[in-house]
Amino acid sequence: MYRNSEANQVSTASNIRRFVKGVPYGQIFSTRECLHFGSRASVDQTFYRLVGDCKIVRLAYGLFVKLQPGMKMPSIEEIAIAKAKAFSKEIFVHGQDAAFEVGIADQPNKVPTYYVTGSACSSFRSLVHGRRVYLKSTAARKVYEKNTRVGKVLRGLWHIGEEALDLNVLQKATMNLNRDEIRQLRLAAYRVPYWLARFTNRSLTNFGQVLS
Repeated sequence: MYRNSEANQVSTASNIRRFVKGVPYGQIFSTRECLHFGSRASVDQTFYRLVGDCKIVRLAYGLFVKLQPGMKMPSIEEIAIAKAKAFSKEIFVHGQDAAFEVGIADQPNKVPTYYVTGSACSSFRSLVHGRRVYLKSTAARKVYEKNTRVGKVLRGLWHIGEEALDLNVLQKATMNLNRDEIRQLRLAAYRVPYWLARFTNRSLTNFGQVLS
C-alpha cells in the first residue's frame, strides 16, 4: 500500500511537471487545473517543490506563472482575472474606479477592488505585489455592459449616486462616447435604477446627442 502511495505521488509530480512545461511563459495558471492529477496534498507538495526550485513563481494562493529572465510580473488586475477565472467567475471594474476613469471622481479605490457577480465577497493577497485584493459581489445588472466604455459610464454614475448627479457630471461622463455608444447607453436604461435611467434619457435627448 505504501508503494502504491509513493507511485501515485511520483505520477502526480510527473504529470504536473509535464503540464507546467507546456504552459507558455507569462501565462498564469492555477492549482485547480492540476487537481485531477492526484490528491490535493500531492498536488500542493509538487507545486511547493517547483516554487522552491525556482521553476515557477507563486503569485497568490493557488496561482503561479513561469517567467523568463527579464519578464515583468503580471499586474494585480491580471492576477485578479486569473483568480476569478479559477472559480468560473469574471471580474469587472468597480464603481469608484469606473467613476474615476470617466472623469467624475477625484480618485480611484485606495485598495485594489473589483466587482464579481454572485453572493459571496472574497479577498486574496497578491504575494508579488504585497497587497490584498478585494472581490466584491454585486448584482448582475450592475455589470451588464461589462467593462465597455458604456458599462463604465453607467457604473460610475450609479456609484456616485442620485444626489451627486447633474448635467455637468453627465456631460463629463459621456464626453468620449460616440453616437452608437450614447444610443446604447439609453437602451441599457432598463438595467439601472429608475432615477438614473430617467435622468440620462431626458438629459441626453435635450443635449441633442441622440438621433431621433
